[in-house]
Amino acid sequence: MLASFRSLFRRAESPEVRAGKARMAIDHRDPDRRFVFGLLALSYSVDPAYLPFHASRVVCESYGLTSTVAVRERILQFMVMRRKNPGFDLFRGALLARAGYGAGLLGEDESWYRALGVATEVRSVFRSWPEVAASYEAGHLDERRSQGDSREVIAEHQAELRARVARLTRTIWRDTRFPLDLS
Repeated sequence: MLASFRSLFRRAESPEVRAGKARMAIDHRDPDRRFVFGLLALSYSVDPAYLPFHASRVVCESYGLTSTVAVRERILQFMVMRRKNPGFDLFRGALLARAGYGAGLLGEDESWYRALGVATEVRSVFRSWPEVAASYEAGHLDERRSQGDSREVIAEHQAELRARVARLTRTIWRDTRFPLDLS
C-alpha cells in the first residue's frame, strides 16, 4: 500500500519537479554539490536552480533583484554579514546563488561557484549540521517575527522546520560529511 501511495505522490509531481530531482541525482554524485543541497534542504526538497518559475519569484519578487550584478552583490552581503544567526544568512546566500541560475541571472558554472563559496563559509563558521540548523531556525523565526507573524504561525514554522531537520538527520545529512574532508 505504501508503494502505491508513493507512486501516486510521484504522479502528482510536476514535470519540472521530476526533472529537477533527476538533475539533483547527478549533482549529488559530487560531495561539494551535495553539501550545498544539504544547506538548501533546510527549506527546499528540490534545488531552486531547477525550478525556474519559483526561482524567478524568489530572486525578483522576494529579494527585488533584477540583474546579475545585484544577485552577486546580495550573495556577497549574506556571506560577510555577521548577524547573530549566520546560518540563516548563509542559507540565503546559497539560495540566491542557485536560484540566480534558475532565474536566468547567473550561468550554471557561476551559480555553483558562488554556492560552493557559501558552503566553504558555512564550514568555517559551523562544526556540524545541527549547529547550522539551530542558527538557521533562530534567524528564520526572527525574520518571521519581523514580518509580523503571530505566535501561532511562528510555532507552526518552528514545528515544520524541526520535523524537516529530523528527516535531514536521517537522510542527506547522514550521507554528507560535515565538515567535508577535502584532503
